[in-house]
Parts: sequence; structure tokens; C-alpha cells
Amino acid sequence: MLSILLPLWLFWQPPLEEYQAIITINNLRFEEGGSLKIQVFDQAILADDELVPVLEKVLDISDDCLPVVLDGLPSGDYLIAVFHDVNENGKMDYSFFGSPREGYGFSGDFSCTKKSRSPQSHLVKLQQDLQHFDMELCYAGTEQ
Repeated sequence: MLSILLPLWLFWQPPLEEYQAIITINNLRFEEGGSLKIQVFDQAILADDELVPVLEKVLDISDDCLPVVLDGLPSGDYLIAVFHDVNENGKMDYSFFGSPREGYGFSGDFSCTKKSRSPQSHLVKLQQDLQHFDMELCYAGTEQ
């Protein structure tokens, strides 16, 4: 009996606590319509070549799409990416010169007017039952 229970006990882990994050986007251009794509990546993404989110939400732009609630995230460091897909083609559209034509933003230390120091600067720590993150999107031709 001990030979059966010992391996089970060694590999049993208590369930992870899950938290909720609330995302508010202060400058979303509702009048442009389209959809809002939110991707959450855990810290391991920084060492991995594959960009696979741990959570992804796609919402139709409407008056009641904000704030966005992200459920079921364990405690940890996350990078949150937001993309306003105006024409709903599922990808970021770029100008001839390579600048984004649709709104985008990241969590953490993000600014539309300065270059990011590193992906680590966009990590936010989720460690409470409910955490709120305010975000701004960068749109072509606007300074934020």
C-alpha cells in the first residue's frame, strides 16, 4: 500500500490560487469599430521562441466591452498585449514604412513616444485576488 501512496504523495501539489485581472483601456477608439484582442503571456515567454499566450480574448468593440476581465491566472509575472483590430483581419496592419496602422499597447512600462527598454519592462506582477491595470493604446499619427 505504501508503494502506491508514496509516489502519489510525492507528485501531488495543492491547486494553484487563481486571480482576476481587470484591464481598462483609456483611449480605445470606439468609433472605429472592429475587435479588441488581448493576449496574456507568462514570464517564460521571454526565454522561448514561440509566442504562445496563456490566455487570449477577442471582443467586439462596443460600449460595454470595457473593462475586460481576465479570469483564472495563477500568481506570477505577465506581459499583457492589446491590439485594436479595426478591419478584423486578425493581424496588425502596417504602413509602407513599417509603422502600425492599428492601435496597440503593452502592460508595464510602455509609452507610445519612447522605445521599450526590453520585454521585461512590460511585465506586471499578478499577486492579489483582483488587480486593475490601466492601459493606453498607440494609434498612428497620435502622440500619447
